[in-house]
Amino acid sequence: MQDLRQCAGVESAVWYDASGGLHGGMAWWRKIVEELTSREAFIVVLSPDSMTSPWVNDEIDLAWKQKNSPAGMHIIPVVYRPCEIRKDLSILPLVSFLPPKPYETAFNELLSMLLPVPAQKTTSARHLFSRRSALISLIAIVPAAAGAVALLRTHPWTAGPVGSATAPAIQGEAADVIYSGHAETVDSVAWSPDGKRIASAGSEGTVQVWDAATGHRFYSYNPSGNISIAVSRIAWSPDGTRIALAADVVQLLDAATGKEMFTSGDPAAGVKFVAWSPDGTRIVFNKVDGSVHIWSPSTKKDIVTYNTHQQYEVFDSAWSLDGTQIATANAHNVLVWSATTGDIIATCRGHSGNVDGVTWSPDGLRIASASEDGTVRLWDAASGKQIFIYNGHHQLDYYGLPRMVVAVAWQPKGKRIASGGTDDTVQVWDAVNGGHVFTYLGHSDNVSTIAWSPDGKRIASGSRDRTVQVWKAK
Repeated sequence: MQDLRQCAGVESAVWYDASGGLHGGMAWWRKIVEELTSREAFIVVLSPDSMTSPWVNDEIDLAWKQKNSPAGMHIIPVVYRPCEIRKDLSILPLVSFLPPKPYETAFNELLSMLLPVPAQKTTSARHLFSRRSALISLIAIVPAAAGAVALLRTHPWTAGPVGSATAPAIQGEAADVIYSGHAETVDSVAWSPDGKRIASAGSEGTVQVWDAATGHRFYSYNPSGNISIAVSRIAWSPDGTRIALAADVVQLLDAATGKEMFTSGDPAAGVKFVAWSPDGTRIVFNKVDGSVHIWSPSTKKDIVTYNTHQQYEVFDSAWSLDGTQIATANAHNVLVWSATTGDIIATCRGHSGNVDGVTWSPDGLRIASASEDGTVRLWDAASGKQIFIYNGHHQLDYYGLPRMVVAVAWQPKGKRIASGGTDDTVQVWDAVNGGHVFTYLGHSDNVSTIAWSPDGKRIASGSRDRTVQVWKAK
């Protein structure tokens, strides 16, 4: 979106159907009709979500009526994610942004369809687009507008002749490494204790270990053989020798070779998270029945079983730095309990949506929780009292629902917190007062996982865009 606006040179030349915070409803639809019937170009971004959205399909139907009217309409389908395309759109020329095609190549193709000029002309795209802005001006970004908008906004375009290959740059801080080894959503990332390697887990069912500085992959491990079972969480042992992973069961890998060392549990247990104790002697994991288990990797036996969550599934857990307490997230609450006895110490209540992520401050005094209600909340770990709410991600999505925050991580030095979610951003903010520090816009889809480097200088973020991006934290 911003790339097109930059080429146009005039912001009003480009309009999209979530502009100004619009969302589902008749007021939204009246504005859509007004724009569609007054402009000549309609770009529809295709994805599985858009092709099943009744609102989007109504927009497409209206665009076709406009195309067949005396006023006319130029319809340009843009393939954003693999999906089944409507037959009436498949007969039109398509622009694909799917990998391995480079972004700048696809963007130039889109410009060439908007700006059909002879190849020998060297007039800049900015000049041509500005000159035609009265005619080519409706850009309807659908569906999950945030994903589609991010695809464009994360690459501010350096204007050049149509057909040129001017490289885009990421807004703000650019990624040092973009790792693209996964075929599906990256669900978890973990740094080695020395900060030299990163392990990442994808929904396609692989764990991949690679160089944090170069992106060179050392090995890939599939815990289920030829069966694709998502690896929902990975954790590197404090001594750097082992990697624990949750893939319905708990598995331990040799971190150096990727060879399986041990598998614990029945796949029916539905293990979704694992976390090492700070001293590396225990692992906490969940089961689908709502129980949480502290397990010994040396004896291969449970030490403590915590059942207070009852039938609610637990989505995340985190150890206090001294290893004496555990915070677990389920439903709308965060529970703090003793890692020795299983007794409840505090209950943190206040979220109105499921809590998907939880992290401790390095001093063990506070807890941060990320929720589907679009907020991150800070709590006093001893009393469970809320300290403040961070609302940086709180905005409405395409359907008028709040964006969800699904990942949160505390900087090892304790000064900052990073959070990410369905607004496709990672936001870094002050852990004391919640003041915004920096927003990373490198991802083109939901951010699903975040991890600080051990020295607190870099962040690795994984996304539904199938990448892990490593970047310097300001």
